[in-house]
Amino acid sequence: SNSCRVNNGGCSSLCLAIPNGRRCACAEDQILGPDSVTCQANPSYVPPPQCQPGEFACKNSRCIQERWKCDGDNDCLDNSDEAPELCHQHTCPSDRFKCENNRCIPSRWLCDGDNDCGNNEDESNSTCSARTCPTNQFS
Repeated sequence: SNSCRVNNGGCSSLCLAIPNGRRCACAEDQILGPDSVTCQANPSYVPPPQCQPGEFACKNSRCIQERWKCDGDNDCLDNSDEAPELCHQHTCPSDRFKCENNRCIPSRWLCDGDNDCGNNEDESNSTCSARTCPTNQFS
């Protein structure tokens, strides 16, 4: 039987069912009081900053430029701007190549001997064998 089912398990806010009982919990801006059932204000709580228009709110409360989201670089420092569920439909502009890690690199960087994607994808045989040289260049 679930210990939280009746009267919220005696918890003032959140009741978490655990094996052989329950544990009370509180919202992010509160702490559990000494009685282990009542929530009270957390005096050390600092609310996350509000990001400005054109900015992306990272999970670690940082704000980064919206255009940095899904660019293949860990700009948030917690990688929340590169999360697969966020970036799976991300597309690159037509003059750029989309790496598997969602990084968009200029098409002119393909097959130039530099590992721009980070996994050598932009230098692989499958990427480079399909390219043709301009009339003033040869391979």
